Amino acid sequence: MPTARQNAVAAAEAKKLEEEKKKKKAEEEEKKKREEAKKKRQEEKKAEEEKAKKKAEEEKAKKEAEEAEKAKAAAEAAANAMEVDAEKGDLEVPTEAATKAAIDGDGGVPRAVAGGAATPARNTNQHISELNAGGEEEEEAPTTSPRRKKRKKEKKDKKKKDKAEVEEPPSILKKGKVGELMTKKKLQLEEKLKTTVEKRKDQYESYAHTNERVIITASLVCSQMGTQAKMNEFIMGVRVLYKNLLKVDKTVVLEPEKEGEDKLYDPTQIPLDLTEAGAWVRPSGDAGVFEMRKPKKNDKKKPPQARNRVDEVADEDEGKVDPEVWTQICISCDAEPEELLERCSYEWSRIGGVRLQVKEIAAFATKSAATFYFMNSRADLARLKEEMKTVIVEAMRIGIDKVEDFYTRGVPEFALKLATPRIEGQKTQVFKDLTWSQQQLRKTIHIDVEAGNVSYMHEIIKIAKEFGVVAKYFGKGVKAAIVVEKNTKGKKGNGEVDMSKYDLAAVAAWSKDHINYQYNTLYDGIRGILNIDRELEVDPEDLSEDAQKLSLHTLLYKRVQLGEFPMFLEIHQGAPMMPVDVVIGNCAEAERMMLMINKNPAAFFFYYLRDVGKVDPEWLMTLLDKVMDPTLMKEIDKCTWDVKELVLTTPQDVENAKTVSIEKAAWYKDELGESLFDMAEKEKKEFATKEQLEDLYKEDKSFQTVTKKKDSPGEAAAQQGVGFDDGVS
Repeated sequence: MPTARQNAVAAAEAKKLEEEKKKKKAEEEEKKKREEAKKKRQEEKKAEEEKAKKKAEEEKAKKEAEEAEKAKAAAEAAANAMEVDAEKGDLEVPTEAATKAAIDGDGGVPRAVAGGAATPARNTNQHISELNAGGEEEEEAPTTSPRRKKRKKEKKDKKKKDKAEVEEPPSILKKGKVGELMTKKKLQLEEKLKTTVEKRKDQYESYAHTNERVIITASLVCSQMGTQAKMNEFIMGVRVLYKNLLKVDKTVVLEPEKEGEDKLYDPTQIPLDLTEAGAWVRPSGDAGVFEMRKPKKNDKKKPPQARNRVDEVADEDEGKVDPEVWTQICISCDAEPEELLERCSYEWSRIGGVRLQVKEIAAFATKSAATFYFMNSRADLARLKEEMKTVIVEAMRIGIDKVEDFYTRGVPEFALKLATPRIEGQKTQVFKDLTWSQQQLRKTIHIDVEAGNVSYMHEIIKIAKEFGVVAKYFGKGVKAAIVVEKNTKGKKGNGEVDMSKYDLAAVAAWSKDHINYQYNTLYDGIRGILNIDRELEVDPEDLSEDAQKLSLHTLLYKRVQLGEFPMFLEIHQGAPMMPVDVVIGNCAEAERMMLMINKNPAAFFFYYLRDVGKVDPEWLMTLLDKVMDPTLMKEIDKCTWDVKELVLTTPQDVENAKTVSIEKAAWYKDELGESLFDMAEKEKKEFATKEQLEDLYKEDKSFQTVTKKKDSPGEAAAQQGVGFDDGVS
């Protein structure tokens, strides 16, 4: 019979499913309404455009009709004027010779007949000119002017008229024929570009991209002379990147940092003004990121622009290198983002680009929510991320069932990184002379999330720690801690951080112990385990365990011993079929046991857990059959086991026995192997001391000072400076 709590949980889940179903239905209806409204807006826009086009055509036809009517009226007025002049007797009919001599080559227009008498054609033309000029009389050219001067004047007037018709800002007007040609070409290009941008906007403004709002992290070495030139180079570099993205995928659009603002559809739309460009692309940091900087050790990995300068530099910049400016941009595209960036990476590196990759977390602002002490930093972060996701999901399920006022918002996007923990007041420059391997020992694994999800991630990790989920997957020694914030007032007006919630002494002590942990542990692997977290129901009386189900993961932590200490400090498998990584103490006994395990893990775990771990052999064989590689399971019966010496002999060992006997022969050792044995003596490995190993296996690495604020609101136990735990592991 289900208990009341189970019934309540089932009812809550059913209610939640019903609410989610209603919410989903409402979202679908809302989406449908938005699409209909959008379609309606597009139809209205199209109708308005057609209406405007029709109106423009009507206005054009009306204007042409008015001009024709005006010309007709002018012709009638000229004819009337001729009739009036004829009635007054002002017109004199020229002789045939005079008319022939007065014909001009430019269109055959008769000029004034010698002697000053006006011809009918001249009076008509003069009258029409006066009407067009609004009644003002035009100065009459001398009748004796040469024909060449008149044509030159007419051409000059025509050029002035054409130039006046060109509406262009005075700042870009050019002189001469070449300048006029350039001006016309520029206007044509601008018109063409405007048309292209409008077409792309109409096509992709409401387009449903396959990959929407993908955040890209990029860096560019700015090598131009002067800070202002470097700023322009940065924007031009982003324009070149956008242009290359469009070559691969024509659907790419540049998204704004804030959703709902205008998108950019062409590289030339990116403003050169960094204030305006900041809505879509901005450098990480202030104006100082464009200044020359001191060289670093990894500058040899940068492109030539950062190392081999051929330009002369100012005296104060002597010996410095060009800055590498970082930025984040957001795009929407149809192509796979990784493939898109890979194809553009070659041209990006050609102009000085260094980094070009998709950001793991689709957010511009991210923060480190927590860090994990006493976890080996050699771990594969990609596999560890999958295991971390399992921890988060299990903690969320526990929170729903057992924690009041816990409301899940789904698994937050997160990323793992290696970084040195902050200690307030510590100058990190003192470590710059350490070797790379020494600096790696100081680093811990940090979990980054979107800035708005930090407190939510704190709550999830606190549940995972309190209910043993962290210990179940990562081991008892791993400690989760919140990241100490920077206690400075920045340029953005952020106030100082309340440092009273941190136990900085504990942070410093844990950092020291973490370095010792890294130095005195080994990172190794176990082959042949397909799914280490596969659980099998168990009778608590058989294994003296409270749990109803057990996995091989739990058995290896609890039942495989190295003397009085657990053999495994950490065991990681990101997902089924992934490799299994383990962390062991740096001692000869642990290395020997790892060699014995990897002969045949299935056989070793069966014999060891049966004889030393006191696990029921029938149940154990069922579990191993579900989680181990079948080829290893078939060899269990063929292996021999020495329970006293914990030595496993496999069929492969028997085959190699002859080779071993030859290597032990006196003649082989004296003649062939002498140098090898001498080398082995000289290169004897250094192991951790007994005291250092005892330090590794201490289960209580927490501090009582960490637990002073157990009932703090919000981040609660996480606020005590270093731990989400309650002071005791």
